[in-house]
Amino acid sequence: MSEVPLFPWWVTVLVYVWAPIGPIVGIGFGHWLIRSWERKRWIADNRKEEYRRILAGLTKVNALLLHHYKTGELNEQALGEAMDESALAFNSCLFITDFLHESQVMDDVLQAFKKLTAGGGSFDAYHKEYWKSINLILAAAKKSAL
Repeated sequence: MSEVPLFPWWVTVLVYVWAPIGPIVGIGFGHWLIRSWERKRWIADNRKEEYRRILAGLTKVNALLLHHYKTGELNEQALGEAMDESALAFNSCLFITDFLHESQVMDDVLQAFKKLTAGGGSFDAYHKEYWKSINLILAAAKKSAL
């Protein structure tokens, strides 16, 4: 009488080969998944920080101009520093440059600011352009967070 094997010989070989290799493949695949997830998180965090810096700079400029509009007093040094901070925030972005070039938010705010300071524009026109730009930035920040 001859024995009938439960499994073909190639299944047995496959199990013996897979036993040491399977965990290594699983660990490698898990590492790849975590690495890609961490990279996406890192990019999202950097985008968020860049949006935050731009909003902070524009808010400082707007606060100084609002103070000037209400009281007539203008601290030119503080305004210059706030403009420098805004320009630095816009010019040092790495992760949101595409959004900045497509939307032209800095150009729009800068044009309204120039008109306001040159006397050719009203504060209301500047303020409308400021809020339009802020809302564009906020919408893009919320969209990129998803």
